[in-house]
Amino acid sequence: MADTRTFATDITNAEADETKDTTIFKSATDKQADKQAEDIPCRPKDVTSAFLSKTFGATVKSFEIEPIGQGFICDAFRVTMTYAEGSSSGPATAVLKFGKEDEMSRQTNAPLFALECGWYNDPLSKEVPIKCAGAYASLIDAADPTRFCLCLEDATASGEVEGWPHWMAGLPKETILECMVDLSKMHGQYFDSPVLRSNPLLARAPSPPGADLKASDYSSPFLALAFLTYLPFPGNASGACGFGDDLDGYTFCRALIEENRDFLAFDYQHGGATHRCPGGPCPFPNMAMSGERGRAVLKRVCEKFGERVASGCGTLVHGDGHPGNLFRDAASGEFTWIDFQGYHVAPPGMDLVQALGLGVIGATKAVIEDLCRQYHAALAAHGPAGLAEAYTFEMLWEDFMGGCLLWYSCYVFVMCQTVPNLRSEPDGGVGRVQGLRAVFPRYFALIEELGLFEYAEELYQSTL
Repeated sequence: MADTRTFATDITNAEADETKDTTIFKSATDKQADKQAEDIPCRPKDVTSAFLSKTFGATVKSFEIEPIGQGFICDAFRVTMTYAEGSSSGPATAVLKFGKEDEMSRQTNAPLFALECGWYNDPLSKEVPIKCAGAYASLIDAADPTRFCLCLEDATASGEVEGWPHWMAGLPKETILECMVDLSKMHGQYFDSPVLRSNPLLARAPSPPGADLKASDYSSPFLALAFLTYLPFPGNASGACGFGDDLDGYTFCRALIEENRDFLAFDYQHGGATHRCPGGPCPFPNMAMSGERGRAVLKRVCEKFGERVASGCGTLVHGDGHPGNLFRDAASGEFTWIDFQGYHVAPPGMDLVQALGLGVIGATKAVIEDLCRQYHAALAAHGPAGLAEAYTFEMLWEDFMGGCLLWYSCYVFVMCQTVPNLRSEPDGGVGRVQGLRAVFPRYFALIEELGLFEYAEELYQSTL
């Protein structure tokens, strides 16, 4: 069961008078950064009526906060406001986004917090041809980016909105395609656009620890999660779990799943037989991607992606483009996208991996290929003349497969973050395990059919 506690407060008229300065918070990067850093609420319990009043330019008399979304990187809360009588009114509800309570998670994901706050403070977020949730406040402490707060418009406020919080349990391929076609509007408009080279927000992400990438190689905000899989896991988490000090992510993940295999119960079908992970033809993690071998494969993917972008086949990507990060208005059919902590410049095929790899009911290689072909046609329709010839379907498919390898390593890292804390969740981890159990067996079967690890071996051999 989710934590449904609310945090409520009320202010007196005397306190309300202190909020008459209705200057809306902008960013912790302007000349008032030091003062604003002190005022950033970093947890639900830190939110005050004064903060909300200043954010919305209207006196908030009382409010309630309820959790609405538990992600792997951040948690989201809906705040419902009651405004003082006679005061101008702001929105009835808004969404607050904070880092997770776990300190290791906050430290690991701090660069993503900074990136998303930067997105909402940049005109680019209002110029893209897809609708993005608006921000009332985007605040971050430049000296300590684990301290941040996003206050966003509530995309579900009308009540006539469709969302897919459990998208990884599987959606019809038609729904997945609609989402990807909407994303293709942005991919097409910014394909080899001068904006990619002129906007400082889109500068190449720093090379992840241990990656040893060249300046010409691809890098992205999420890439650090992939490469951390091949390093001693942060905070000696493996030692704290009793598996030995400073194990790398692959070894740690395997030990975690072995110890919890009956609790997790990842059973998957292959060749007419049932296998329990880790084991069978598609063990998780797969040793074709472990250790120095795995690092070499990822470096080769980054090299190929870097060459692709340099050749003029890069675009602005969401970075985490899947149905869990958007809503659809029931009346207009318009999509609204959220969670821009991973946007960067990449080949378009990279942005299909999350939705197609994890979200399609009845996914087979043939189904995924067909979805990619339909997306490619939409991309060409929304992009500059000659796009289909400059960036062929074969190139898109290769980029999709390379992206699958990058995200596969990220999933190993996420498992290492998630499993040790499962039993400390309010429901003892039952809900999270049910979700993982709904996702991974289908994913295991798909990547086996796609030949993902044969492709990894091909890339590895090309490095020798």
